[in-house]
Amino acid sequence: MVEELWHNLDMMLTSKRLIEVAKSQGKHVPPSLHYTEKIGYDGAGSMSIYRSPHNPQVEPNIFSKMFTPLSLTSSLTHNILWKNETPNSSKTNRPLAIIAEKESDDLIEFINKTFEPKEDQLRKPGIQFDHYGIMYNVQIEIHRNMKDFKIRQMEYGDIKKSRNDYNTRKGLTSKPLSDGEQHFITITHQYINLTNWILKIM
Repeated sequence: MVEELWHNLDMMLTSKRLIEVAKSQGKHVPPSLHYTEKIGYDGAGSMSIYRSPHNPQVEPNIFSKMFTPLSLTSSLTHNILWKNETPNSSKTNRPLAIIAEKESDDLIEFINKTFEPKEDQLRKPGIQFDHYGIMYNVQIEIHRNMKDFKIRQMEYGDIKKSRNDYNTRKGLTSKPLSDGEQHFITITHQYINLTNWILKIM
């Protein structure tokens, strides 16, 4: 119940901020909206900062479940009110849970059982809230695609690999050749590295 309320509140606050951004750009924001985000998680081991003699944390591993806002659109006209121009940047990634524990089958199962039923419940009715006297109804769309190959194997067993899964184009850009979801999981590890960097300067 706590996780459901927390994520509900976070979506509401995110939607309110995006509404204000759209209004600041002179856009008309209707009361019926569609919010899209992507969710995933990743773990990292041997985090040296946790081995500091001044840090009570003894577990050298960290695991984080995160989400990234993607867009806010009108439910009726599908006009884009806000779009994340850097969806694969760790700067737009936000944590839902940070756990000092090694990535494992049991931890993945715990995370999925704790969060995913609540996320599915949010998808159906969406969220409703009052913002400066206007009642907004926001439909929720969640993509669970920020998971690396190791985690997907833990969840689903053997996964068939395809040719060019990890290839990229040569030239001025590095646009992936394939549309596989492996191109969307690096930001979760980037966020963990950013967390490690922040802890070092603290």
